[in-house]
Amino acid sequence: MKNVSLILKNEKLAFGVVFIALICFAWINRFIQDDAFISFRYAANWIHGNGLVWNPGERVEGYTNFLWTLLIGMGMKLEIEPVTCSYLLGLFCFGITLILTYRLAIVMFNSPLMGLVIILLLGTNYTFSSYATSGMETQLQTCLFVASAYIAISFIDRQVFDPLRLFGLSLLLSMAVLTRLDSAIFCLVVFISVLYFVLKESSSLSKKVVKSSILLFPFLILVGGWLIWKWSYYGYLLPNTYYAKVSSVASLKKGVHYIYLFFFSYGLFPFLLFVPVFYKKIWIHRNAVLIVLVSLLLLWMIYVARAGGDFMEFRFMVPVLPFIILLLVWLIRNCINQREVQWIFIIWIFFSSLHHQFRFGRYIETGGVESIKLLEHHLIDEDESWIQIGKVFGKVFNGNPNVTIATTACGAIPYYSNLRTLDMLGLNDPWIARYGHIVNVKTGHRKMTTFSYLIDKRVNLVIGHPFMKSIEDTAKTVWFGMLYKDIEDKKLIPENSQFLEIPINNRYKLVVYYLTQNPIVDQAILLNGLIAYPVFHE
Repeated sequence: MKNVSLILKNEKLAFGVVFIALICFAWINRFIQDDAFISFRYAANWIHGNGLVWNPGERVEGYTNFLWTLLIGMGMKLEIEPVTCSYLLGLFCFGITLILTYRLAIVMFNSPLMGLVIILLLGTNYTFSSYATSGMETQLQTCLFVASAYIAISFIDRQVFDPLRLFGLSLLLSMAVLTRLDSAIFCLVVFISVLYFVLKESSSLSKKVVKSSILLFPFLILVGGWLIWKWSYYGYLLPNTYYAKVSSVASLKKGVHYIYLFFFSYGLFPFLLFVPVFYKKIWIHRNAVLIVLVSLLLLWMIYVARAGGDFMEFRFMVPVLPFIILLLVWLIRNCINQREVQWIFIIWIFFSSLHHQFRFGRYIETGGVESIKLLEHHLIDEDESWIQIGKVFGKVFNGNPNVTIATTACGAIPYYSNLRTLDMLGLNDPWIARYGHIVNVKTGHRKMTTFSYLIDKRVNLVIGHPFMKSIEDTAKTVWFGMLYKDIEDKKLIPENSQFLEIPINNRYKLVVYYLTQNPIVDQAILLNGLIAYPVFHE
């Protein structure tokens, strides 16, 4: 008994050390990205009594993370700054994910050592660790996925379906869909799997009906109620971002490339060869848990490929990364007989992640995917500094709701400026999302406003994509590519329109297009000594 207690104590100690180290690693890798501020803006409008809206008085669902936005809003009500709040929530979900992945690994391998190995591989994965923060809902969705999978797989493994846990599973799956609507793909697999085994158990039909109802009805009531509210509030069931991001068949190619880039960058392709090489061994070891995990991964990969992937560094891979690691270790353990070779492959995964961290992208795009460093660079580095741009605009124009700006960077700039904003890519504008020009830009940003729409909406200042110029640069030329895409007739350009230089920091200024005249803007030009000059026609 003494030896058993010692082993249990050492196991808990080892887990505690690894757990704390991984939380610290995630904190070191913390970052914030522009899209997070979309949810922050909706949350701010909500707590200030304007509703879940982008601009007060305009109902559009430009966020895709209802539950996360509410949580951020609740943090704001408690006077917690939203970036800090998102860090705390994200790290909390990250920690719960590690704990439940560890427990899930013990269910699969019956080995605390393999549990530690799996969370070590998961927690040191640079993408997974970094998305413990980011300001996005990614880690909340991941946590709900793993929690739901843990309960479902425990059911399947023990063949015991406790009504209270079925109710809890239904609530977790509901929360996953409320966090992101695409979680419905994951929920479908879990529901089918659990219902199959509930109906298979040796109990009366009435008990099976009761248990099935306990699993299904809480989900249907919560998700159904939310969808009814969305329809009545916004007029659509799907978020506006769906219409903005709908693309042609070409997106499938980008989606497949996105998945390929993930496996290639993390050196995981050798493990895909295990399937054809060791298919007989895999077939012998097939079991319900394995089938469920493989089904989850296959359906999610099909979804990611069809959606065209993403431009953010492997964000869409994070929610299923715990299952990828579990399956990779399962393949190593069950396909390789030699213990030394097993550890070589496990060490390969660990060092491939380190290689990715120091080599992938850095401050450039790789295959249409922006690295985590580049995503953060947009907001904080001196030559882009989108956070500072938003703060300067808020100060110069005093957050006046009668000043309208238009930009493609619709995160930190609108949030910190607190100005009415037209999202030029249509994620927060229903007309652009449906009728905007399709342009050849990154995944998820395929629509663009028309110039005539900027005029119709009486936009005052067109930022376009915020490209900064050196303070010393005296050239009176501006790149118009992101300001308008459809000037068939240059007579559309108002004769009195101007370019306006706004200093952002000691080294850089932003040149914006002053389109629709506004006395508030004119007064700000005089008060702040801003330089304005007319648009030169070719």
